[in-house]
Amino acid sequence: MLSSHPHSTLNPRPTSNAAAMAEEGLLTHYKLAGLLFLILLLHPVSGDVKFPKDQSMKHRWPPLIYKYDGGRIPDGHLRPFGYQKKSEGKAREFQSMLTADDFYEKCVKPEIPCLFQDLMNGTAPLEKWTDKYVEGTWGQLNVSVERFLADKSKEKDRVTVKHFIRNYHHKEMFIRSTVLFEMEPEVPLLPMVACGSIGHNLVEQVLWASSGFTPSRLHYDAESQLHCLLDGRKDFVLYHPQHKGIFKLRETYKGSGAGFCPWNPEILSVYENPGLSKTPWKWATLWPGDCLYLPQGYLHQVRAHGRSWSLATHWIHPSSAQFDDCAELKEGQMPVLSNSKVFWTYIDGDKRIREDVISGPSLRHHLGLIAQSSGNQITYKRFYNFVLEANELYRDFDEGHVDDPEQIISPHVMFERLDTAKTGVITADQIQAASDQLFEELAKMVTPPHEHAKAKDEL
Repeated sequence: MLSSHPHSTLNPRPTSNAAAMAEEGLLTHYKLAGLLFLILLLHPVSGDVKFPKDQSMKHRWPPLIYKYDGGRIPDGHLRPFGYQKKSEGKAREFQSMLTADDFYEKCVKPEIPCLFQDLMNGTAPLEKWTDKYVEGTWGQLNVSVERFLADKSKEKDRVTVKHFIRNYHHKEMFIRSTVLFEMEPEVPLLPMVACGSIGHNLVEQVLWASSGFTPSRLHYDAESQLHCLLDGRKDFVLYHPQHKGIFKLRETYKGSGAGFCPWNPEILSVYENPGLSKTPWKWATLWPGDCLYLPQGYLHQVRAHGRSWSLATHWIHPSSAQFDDCAELKEGQMPVLSNSKVFWTYIDGDKRIREDVISGPSLRHHLGLIAQSSGNQITYKRFYNFVLEANELYRDFDEGHVDDPEQIISPHVMFERLDTAKTGVITADQIQAASDQLFEELAKMVTPPHEHAKAKDEL
């Protein structure tokens, strides 16, 4: 039987009248095409066509493991992380907030990932931070964005919040930035990390924002974190640090305490990396309001879906437990970031040390924490990056663009003055033994020039 589909190749040859009509229609088609070409030639159209990203959040996680070619092809070959071996199960889960001491004993001390449901419910970011609200409130401020390149590497840029909001749903860009100073009054600090040993070791609050499917590399961080989702969905692959040898990890830089797996996270070769099939892993899925605790150094890969916004509180893993000041928090009270002693903030497009913590004692405490969390040593590269993050002037110093370098103490000179044993690293003992005057000089180093100008104007 002949197909009745009008475009079927099995339809009978058209009649002579039909052929004539088809020929006339073809001529009309060519005329219209020519006219369109002429219009485009005279009135060029921008190539920046806006195709919205897929906002779907419906998929199975953890994934089902399928056998291919009768089992002759390894499970998960050329698939993303998580497809090579069935998961060992979900991260430890809690239905509500823990007290600071319970959180420490059940999650932080044993260094295991913990999933918490609905911790952010009722907070301003979860309830208010729509695209319209964020653009209307902070649109003119600068923010750091990252873009994926064709080889899966990333490049960084600085744009206004308004530019980001109006482009991220159709362009390959996402925010990974210290929370903007002006946002801090609306950013909550959950009580179980706002006091005690963790509260004294706070490093920064990180803002993440992306649209559509956005996968990260498998990586590990130098600090512990509580990652809380505000919108969208995030799926996590979690590997214990004892399996770092499987993934051929690269340290971000020597002594950074952070690193990543160089493989494409979406296309993994099991033939080249057979250990993937034997490495146990756990999983977690975050929905708006949920939070995931990730211990310092824990391997994780993240898969964001939809309009994904989140806040992550980072701190240096405490060496001991202390909760005396937690009694000052009233039951049900939710402190905000602007009233905390978090170390870093973000002002006018730059990451900076908060004004109220740029002091000798505060810097001594913070560098001591870094040493403690890095095997009791800080390399020059890590010290230099710390100074550079705080004061971009030192990038110009190294490149020879400073007007009067003799008026500036170089990071190398300061490092040598702290490294009294001349071993090439700074230890916690050396940090504690250094003079107050040395740390006051360091405080001046990490204060950006315009901050000096501001203080001068106020005088």
